[in-house]
Amino acid sequence: MKIRMKRSNLILSLFLLITLFSACNKNKYLLSEGKMENIIYDLYVGEAIIDNSNSSLRGEEYKRDLYLTVLEKNGVTEEQYDSSLVYYGQNVDDYYKIYDKVVARLEKEEVKYERLAAAEQNAQKSLSGDSIDIWNGERHFAVLPFGHTQIVRTIPTDENFKAGDRFDLNFNINIYPAKLIVESPVLYLTISYSDATVQTKSVALEREGYYNLSIEGEQDKQIAKISCYILPNAQSNQTITPVIGKVESLIRMHYK
Repeated sequence: MKIRMKRSNLILSLFLLITLFSACNKNKYLLSEGKMENIIYDLYVGEAIIDNSNSSLRGEEYKRDLYLTVLEKNGVTEEQYDSSLVYYGQNVDDYYKIYDKVVARLEKEEVKYERLAAAEQNAQKSLSGDSIDIWNGERHFAVLPFGHTQIVRTIPTDENFKAGDRFDLNFNINIYPAKLIVESPVLYLTISYSDATVQTKSVALEREGYYNLSIEGEQDKQIAKISCYILPNAQSNQTITPVIGKVESLIRMHYK
């Protein structure tokens, strides 16, 4: 009888240990619904960028890089994500809740960019004044580590732009994968004149932080447009991590 009791106690103890281990293991590897939503959303957006880029960039190696980059961004290991996919695959109601939230976010972004495109096509003339922020529309930008010139913004002029105006571009670089960049991207601020000549200033993007770029127009030439664009230059082909920035202002100043 004593032996049987000892055996049952041993079996009960082992069962409790296994249950406890499984619970700890689940807590360790199961990602929250919010974390899964962010990862799936980032993957959708990243794959859309790849699919809409040059055809040579659509290979599986780029999607693998995207997958690892998104996991790193969210502070998650492959093991955690794979285990969580298994769990949510077995709990489809929870997975559909996550999926619905991702779809809602994607639809919201699509509407926002459609409105932005429409606003740019029907842009109103700039405000008058001696010191005005003329940057319109989206202020965030991403410099992808492949491709050629990437336009951030082109601003047509109107009667409120004067010959000799000065333009001050103020922006921040929020994410800069320095260890992965072979040659720094370069941001250009350009004045195009009605006589087809141009005037340009540039700054190399070499770090995170605040940047300022100023350019002063010529006194005897009519300004046709102001452009801001970026040359990505070379990044390691082992990553698709972009440089992320935000424009704070593009100030137009009249000089008497």
